Amino acid sequence: MKELLEGLLPITIEPKFLMAVAHKDANVRSIWWYNVATGEMRSSSNPKDIHSSDVFKDVAHTAGWIRGRVFEFEGKAFLIIYTDRLTASQLLDIISKAEMFTKLTIDHAVDYDGKDMSHILEGALR
Repeated sequence: MKELLEGLLPITIEPKFLMAVAHKDANVRSIWWYNVATGEMRSSSNPKDIHSSDVFKDVAHTAGWIRGRVFEFEGKAFLIIYTDRLTASQLLDIISKAEMFTKLTIDHAVDYDGKDMSHILEGALR
């Protein structure tokens, strides 16, 4: 876990540009929903499986589930989480599960505005 915490890089890309890149099918590596209470993650590598598609119909927009995606840009893997209410443990779990599904190393974790989420992990190494 320490390597995961130390592995996140600072973001040097304009957040609005980053979000536009995140939604291009060619860049998307996974779309997912995560249950914050149980830690269950449902993922799809098909960018056409939007969050409300049949793949996610039993969990999408259901209490306790949050959504996100993984995309690549300029050789880096980004994790977007469409919430800002997570614990360090939940963020680490999401990163770990996203990495296992995509076989990528997540370089950046950002919120729905494209802002860096590494502040959530501050103090998690203590």
